[in-house]
Amino acid sequence: MRRRLPIALAMFLSASGVLAAQTRQESMDRVVAQLGLQEVEIQQDKHFHGPDIEGRLPDGTWVAVNVDWHGDIEEIEAHGHGGFSAEAVAPLLPEAVRNNDSWPSQAKLHKLEFHDGRRIEVEGDHSDGHEFKAEFAPDGQLIEMKIGD
Repeated sequence: MRRRLPIALAMFLSASGVLAAQTRQESMDRVVAQLGLQEVEIQQDKHFHGPDIEGRLPDGTWVAVNVDWHGDIEEIEAHGHGGFSAEAVAPLLPEAVRNNDSWPSQAKLHKLEFHDGRRIEVEGDHSDGHEFKAEFAPDGQLIEMKIGD
């Protein structure tokens, strides 16, 4: 009986690891589909401290995407200085945020961050060329907006 317990435990842990890997892959596939990413590279090793996914958005911008343990997007960051269109990530945002008059719908975004369902931060360039940083609540309320030169 003593030998069976370690074997059973090892089998359970092995099965749990396979299930976790399948769940992680499903999460990565969901994120790729949500963003319409092409030319995708997925980093399978969660101990790697770079992006979990890299790929090209439909607007042509290369992005790095970090995903949390639940498979939810934490951050999307553009490679280079061009940025990605606000429209490219609109499906990820609550409708209330997209409908806020302060949402930079015509901007080129450099970074979009989701903070545990409490805040959404965005950085980019307005269509007039001015840099900005904004923070929204999921209910659409503008928390803070900073506009640079």
